[in-house]
Amino acid sequence: MQVYFRQESADLRVAAQEAQRAEALGFDGFSSYDLNHDAFIPLAVAAGVTERIKLETRAAVAFPRSPVVTAYMAWDLQDYSQGRLKLGFVAQAKEHVEKRFATAYSPVTPRLREYIQTLRAVWDSWQNGTPTNLQGDYYSVTLMPPAFHPGPFKHGRPPVHLGSSSPNNTRLAGEIADGFQIQTFNSARYIEEVVFPNLEEGARRVGRSRKDLEITSGGTVATGRNKEEMEQARTRARQVVAFYGSYSDNYREVFRVHGWLDKFKQLRQLAREKSVPEFAHEITDEMLETFAIVGEPDEIGPKAKERYGGLVDEVCFTFLRPPLDRKADDELLGRFVRDLKS
Repeated sequence: MQVYFRQESADLRVAAQEAQRAEALGFDGFSSYDLNHDAFIPLAVAAGVTERIKLETRAAVAFPRSPVVTAYMAWDLQDYSQGRLKLGFVAQAKEHVEKRFATAYSPVTPRLREYIQTLRAVWDSWQNGTPTNLQGDYYSVTLMPPAFHPGPFKHGRPPVHLGSSSPNNTRLAGEIADGFQIQTFNSARYIEEVVFPNLEEGARRVGRSRKDLEITSGGTVATGRNKEEMEQARTRARQVVAFYGSYSDNYREVFRVHGWLDKFKQLRQLAREKSVPEFAHEITDEMLETFAIVGEPDEIGPKAKERYGGLVDEVCFTFLRPPLDRKADDELLGRFVRDLKS
């Protein structure tokens, strides 16, 4: 099981240091994401200061970026990193795509399918020097003169992963993607009962199996070195779970498979009346342990390994931890990686 470091700072100078540090501590990869900054630029920074670790978007929002623009960015990053890029995409929520990114959204699954097909068709053109004549329902590329070809990939094409909570998009991933990024808020039971059956159904359509895809997951890790820090960690983790439970209907299924649909509905209602810290106490200890990895530094690695080992191929976590000096933090993160990979 590979272990990726999730980018923590939006400052590109700090992100470069994080990537170097992740490589030194034994992490297998470095993940960036579209949140309040671009997902691709940190990978360019990280590629320039590392030699071994893989670099992935986890995940970039697809539709605001032309698939051709993405194809160029991917070519450059794959070349600069000497073959260490992994492209992870999500469709993102309709409201965000239309109102935050000012981009057309629906219909989601057919558009996402054509996005990936267009991306790969452009790569084919560059790889083989052939004309591009793609005329789809959502994307058309009919002009690609040789002068605008960057040429064949020197280090192979980067794998394309999809991430989604949508059953339709999950089945699409099983059908056409190289891998699947399970949403950050999850549980082992949700993965086995909801994600895997949809991936299998999509894979069977084209004579594949779920095992033909690289499956990545992760979530929230909360830790502390003493009673006070552990209490703070639990409080922060409860707020994370409460946020996911109240933020979007996308996470309904995660609660449903555990028989907590009424709690989900309660959290959604509370979010209309209060801020997350005001109702985070509604998250029970059982829910907390189900949806997050919570424990002292010597416990979190074994707990994460027990939950995800043998279930997924890669994990990437958000770490909730006390402020530590560099040496102590390196020791904590390094131990976590060693425990997961032992």
